[in-house]
Amino acid sequence: MPAGAWYRAGMRVLVLPAFIATFVTLFAACVGDDPTFTPTSPAADGGTVPGATCDGATPCAGGAPCVDNFCCDSPCTGTCEACNLAGKEGRCSPLQGKPRRGACDGDQTGACAGTCDGTKGASCTYPEVACGAGSCAGGSATLPTTCKAGVCQKADQQACTLGCLEDGCLGVKQVAGGYYHTCAVLTDKKVRCWGGNDAGQTGDVSPAIVPTPQEVSGLSNVVQVAATFGSTCALLEDKTVKCFGGNGSGQLGIGVVDADKHATPMPVVGLTDVVFLAGSSGGHFCAITTSGAIKCWGGNASGQLGDGTITPNKPSPVTVCQPGVAPCAASSGATFVVGGDNHTCATFAGGKVACWGGNAGGQLARPIAPNNPVPTFIVPDLTATYLTAGNRITCAASAGGAKCWGNGGLLGGGMTGADSPTPTSVCTKADCSTLLTGVTGVTTYDESACALAGGAVKCWGTNTGGQLGDGNASSSQSYAATSAIAAGAVSVASGGQANFAIVVDRANRDLRCWGNEGQSQCGTGTPDAARRTPVAPKW
Repeated sequence: MPAGAWYRAGMRVLVLPAFIATFVTLFAACVGDDPTFTPTSPAADGGTVPGATCDGATPCAGGAPCVDNFCCDSPCTGTCEACNLAGKEGRCSPLQGKPRRGACDGDQTGACAGTCDGTKGASCTYPEVACGAGSCAGGSATLPTTCKAGVCQKADQQACTLGCLEDGCLGVKQVAGGYYHTCAVLTDKKVRCWGGNDAGQTGDVSPAIVPTPQEVSGLSNVVQVAATFGSTCALLEDKTVKCFGGNGSGQLGIGVVDADKHATPMPVVGLTDVVFLAGSSGGHFCAITTSGAIKCWGGNASGQLGDGTITPNKPSPVTVCQPGVAPCAASSGATFVVGGDNHTCATFAGGKVACWGGNAGGQLARPIAPNNPVPTFIVPDLTATYLTAGNRITCAASAGGAKCWGNGGLLGGGMTGADSPTPTSVCTKADCSTLLTGVTGVTTYDESACALAGGAVKCWGTNTGGQLGDGNASSSQSYAATSAIAAGAVSVASGGQANFAIVVDRANRDLRCWGNEGQSQCGTGTPDAARRTPVAPKW
């Protein structure tokens, strides 16, 4: 019988010599089931195998390196490696926390300090976070600094175009246009208005025109501003709304209709928990509440308030009906709302679009006329991430492009013609061989429309007052070919015959305006009926 084997009941069984069995047991305990572990032979001088303890007086078997007082399967020289992690003794493994060998590059303490993340053994992981606050003094801002490769970068400085706040430049947060006036929320949470002021819509009592931006008294902690023909409303941080200006259609929401000039902001009656506010190009406002309900007030001669009725004016907020539900039930799930001249549109769950009110141009995306006072989802189904509405026109940012329906001169499809209720894709060529892409915002009011695409602003429609903003003197353009703003724009808006964009340049968030500034809608202090290239207000 061969050595190490014996027979029982006709079976041949291998018997390992005792010293080999002992080695296998010790080896298994040392390496577990790690398939990358390579054993070494016992040293002639009685040294140990990887995984056993070691020191200068007790070398490891077969010349295995002694690392962290354990015989290790590799030299384990990485900054974030160790050979003595619990349960992994003898295996070089990535560790978490402070490095064992050397130090991370850059700052050793503070926000930028690197650490070992437990996945990379060769190097540290470095956070990309803020490490220095911004500041501003004397009209120059020190920009907030960030960490890079473990080092807090040197602070950059930039002159501020609007002035200073404690932590950086004062800037424009949001802008809204009425027919002849403009208002903006700045990063100090206050409102500045300018332009036509026949009804006190700039917050000033006396002048007929306010030529440059002026702060509105009695408004602070403002989140958003909205405007309509001769009136302005502001959404505050406490989720209430205050309005000022003309009230001939009840658009101030104060419970009465009157012809007085209301230059002092007044609260909209019974309106709370507002999270979004929208104006119109006609004479009504709408708001979305925390429950997703839409509330509207003001003119309603075409059913644009959406409560199922057609009555001239409603000076207190009414609840819009839920689309597709009869009889009328309170709306819910709304995510965005816009007002046109005499119609309104909103998005609901999934971006589905519903419209209601006047339909003389097909702006409800349904056969032209009659008016429809009940919100109805448009057919065919269209989902949108952004909406805008104006005089007989509605446009949407949808699936990366822009689509418009209604006014035949503003569809952007490469030709002008009859009004159409069918959503039309906005093109970049007259033959519509290429479509506008990368669209994240759209805006219109009455004679032109613009889209925000990749930081650029492209416009189409009437250009008699320079509404396209491209410097050309053409009377109109039926597609979005040239840019009013080439880069840096983050939002767009429109007023009567003028368009706006907020442009970011590092620390500065300034406003650009182009079009008919006959009543100082651009706030430059010098009225011009045809601003054909973008200009900034005179802050």
